[in-house]
Amino acid sequence: KKEAALVVHQQSVSGATVDTRLQQTKSQGSCKFTPSLLQQLCAVAASWASAATAPPLTHLVLAHCSEVEALPELPPTLRHLDLRGASLQCPGAELQTWAPLKVCVHMESMCLAGNSFLGSAALLILLRSLPQEARLRALDLSTTRADHELLRAIPQLPATASLTHLKLANCGTLQNSVLAVVLHGLRNTMEVLDIAGCKALEAPFSEIAPALPKLRLLAVGQTEFGTPSAIDVTRRTLRTLAPLAEAIPGSL
Repeated sequence: KKEAALVVHQQSVSGATVDTRLQQTKSQGSCKFTPSLLQQLCAVAASWASAATAPPLTHLVLAHCSEVEALPELPPTLRHLDLRGASLQCPGAELQTWAPLKVCVHMESMCLAGNSFLGSAALLILLRSLPQEARLRALDLSTTRADHELLRAIPQLPATASLTHLKLANCGTLQNSVLAVVLHGLRNTMEVLDIAGCKALEAPFSEIAPALPKLRLLAVGQTEFGTPSAIDVTRRTLRTLAPLAEAIPGSL
């Protein structure tokens, strides 16, 4: 089955004519978007989805496009969304009705890393806008303002309750009690977890971790779990609770 992907990585996109060719010109700076260009891209995606002969748009990668500030409603065919390094901002008075992912029933992977302008409440509303039918497998919230309320909600939301890959690197508010909730809620599905740089965490890892039978990789760099004096203790804990897992004293 044919699929379409739109990838824009540190490029300048011409907004003069936005059609299925999506004319692009390279530059050395960040991605330059006209105010309505992202909406036009989504309109293009919708036209792709409705065209009988066109493949559906499944991957949208706008990595490090710092001028992406708004997120309109995205097409239902989307499976992978990468907005790392964007500048998404709270839609203000429209926040409670903001639901850009409400038709993304096939969404599997989402990267929001580095979106530091978007508050935790807005991040939570964004995740809640995913339809219940969606089954997100990978979520990256590294270097965001994700707080306790958002992180505790992850195992409870239907769309994120079966995550296999979760990156929370450099989430400064992540504490042991919250990580314990996340680990217990995702204990039967979690395969890869990155908590590097979460400096509020306190050793030992054994006090908060349940059995994690599917865990393969645990990144603990720049945390108390990964210090030279604690990494061996963390690894011994994993041998008991997660026999398949490797503890990495870095990030993923």
